[in-house]
Amino acid sequence: MNDIIPFLESKMLPCTTKYWLGFDCPGCGIQRAFIALLKGDLLVSLQLYPALIPLLLFFSLLTSSLVFSNQRLLHLTQITGNLSGILVVISYIYKVVTHFF
Repeated sequence: MNDIIPFLESKMLPCTTKYWLGFDCPGCGIQRAFIALLKGDLLVSLQLYPALIPLLLFFSLLTSSLVFSNQRLLHLTQITGNLSGILVVISYIYKVVTHFF
């Protein structure tokens, strides 16, 4: 695991929205948050991108619901997807408001 973190840090993709427009996109911070989570820094990960953990749960549930075709898994997938979307929007609005004002 210790070898993969420096590799991921060296391969991080730049944000084209930030480059061209000068402000963060709704996905800015997700790579740094994922690396912080891999390092075990849960608080740092949540500060960088609060929706990361719900998004990881969403994609895990989505994969499971597609493989196992379970109605309960599908319902949990919808809930975590909605929660993730709401967290992305709220954290992005917060980021934009604190950046410009």
